[in-house]
Amino acid sequence: MSARSWFHVALGAVFLPVLSLPFVWGVAIRCWGLRSGEEDTRWARRLVLLAAADTLVAATLIALAISGRPVRPDSPAASPRAVMGVTVDPSFPGPGVRLRAVTPGGPADGAGIQVGDVVRTIDGQAVDSADALRNHLGALGAGAEVEVGLTRDGAPRTIRLRTASSTSIRPPPQPLFRPAERTSRCWTSGGWRFPWRESAALGALGALGLVAILRRRGAGVLLTALAMAAAGIGTVVAWGATCLAAGGETLGGAILGLWGGSTGLGLAAFGGNALIRKPALPRTRSVPSTVRVGLWYAFTGALRLTLFLGAILPASAPGSNPIEGLVKTVGSTEGPGLLLVGLAAVVLAPIAEELAFRGLLLPSLARWLGTTPAVCISAAVFGSLHWYYGPMIPVIVFLGLVLGWARVVSGGVRAPMLIHGAYNCGLLLLLGLRSVTGR
Repeated sequence: MSARSWFHVALGAVFLPVLSLPFVWGVAIRCWGLRSGEEDTRWARRLVLLAAADTLVAATLIALAISGRPVRPDSPAASPRAVMGVTVDPSFPGPGVRLRAVTPGGPADGAGIQVGDVVRTIDGQAVDSADALRNHLGALGAGAEVEVGLTRDGAPRTIRLRTASSTSIRPPPQPLFRPAERTSRCWTSGGWRFPWRESAALGALGALGLVAILRRRGAGVLLTALAMAAAGIGTVVAWGATCLAAGGETLGGAILGLWGGSTGLGLAAFGGNALIRKPALPRTRSVPSTVRVGLWYAFTGALRLTLFLGAILPASAPGSNPIEGLVKTVGSTEGPGLLLVGLAAVVLAPIAEELAFRGLLLPSLARWLGTTPAVCISAAVFGSLHWYYGPMIPVIVFLGLVLGWARVVSGGVRAPMLIHGAYNCGLLLLLGLRSVTGR
C-alpha cells in the first residue's frame, strides 16, 4: 500500500490507544524509508506526525493510569456517578441550581428536598452549575453522607442525605411543556441572559467584515455576522414565545430555542448566499468520497483530542455540552422531546451552520485571504460559538477544520452538511446510550 493508504489505516489506531502505538510507529518508519516521490514524502511526513501525536496521547493516558486520577466525568471513560436523585433546571442562571424534578424514592426525595428548591452548597462548597453539583457529588462517591445547603421560597435550609449510584435510580417522567414554576415575566426572568460571549464573537466577526468591505471584497463576512445575530434573535423569540404560551420556563422551550436559533441562522445565511457572488472553489473529490473520508477524519481526530484533553484537564474544569444535558433530561420526559432534539442537532443545525460558515463565510474569506486562512478562520469562528464546551473547544475547532476541508475539496456545502449531520447523529446515539446505561 502507498503511504497515503497507510496513513488512513493508522488513523484507526486511536480505537486501541497505547496498544496500537508500535504498529503506528512501524508503519511510519517503513513508509519513510520507502518513500519515492513528493506525494509519498508528504504522506510519510504526516504518518510521522500522527505517530508523534499518538505517542503524546499514550503517554498522557499511561501517566493518568499510574496516578490513579479519574478521567473527567464528561469523557468517554466516565463511570457511574454519585447522585442525589434530582434534575436541574438548565435555564436557571444562579446563584445556585434550581431543581426541576426530584426522583421519587431517591436520596433527595427521602430527605425532603422539593421541586423549585435552589441548591447553593454541598458540604459548604458553592454550587453554581449542574457540572459543579455533579463534580462535588462525584468526588464523594455513592453512599457518602452530604450536607446540602439550599433555599426554599427565599428561606435558607440545611438538609443531610446519603448519595446513591446513578445506575440505581432514574428521574421521573416530566411533561415537556409544563413549567416547574409559573411566571409571566418570561423576558426578564432567570431563563434569559444577555449573550456576552456570543456578542464578543459577533462583534469580532463584524469588525472583520467591515475591514473586508473597505477593501472591496469579502462582503460575505459581514453577512455572516448578521446571520449570527439572526440566530440569537431566533433563539430568544422561540424561547420567549414558548415561555409565554406555557406560563413559564419549560424544557420544551429550551429545545424550541435551538430550533429558533438554527432557523434564524439558516434563513439569514441562505439570503446572504443569494446576495453575493462567491469565488468558485475547484472540486477535486466527489461528494460521497468526501463524506466517507471526512467522517473518518472527524471521528478519529476528535477521539484523539477528547482522550488527550479528558486526561489532562482537572475534573472540575469548566465547560459542558448542553446537548448532552438535554439528551439526559429529555430521555425521561413525556412527549417527542428526543425527536425534537434529534432533528435540531442532526438536520437543522448542520444545514444552518454549514450555509453560514462554510457556504457564506469561508468562500468570502477565501476571496480575500486565500483558502487555508479561510478554512482556519471559519473553524475558529465556528468553535467560538460553542464556548460552552469550555476547554474542550479544540475538538469543535478541529471539526470545523474537517468541514472546511470538505467544503474546499468537494466544491460545495452538501458534503460538509452530510458530515456534520452524521457526526452529530453519532454523538447523539452515544449520548443516548450513556443516558440509558447511566454512564
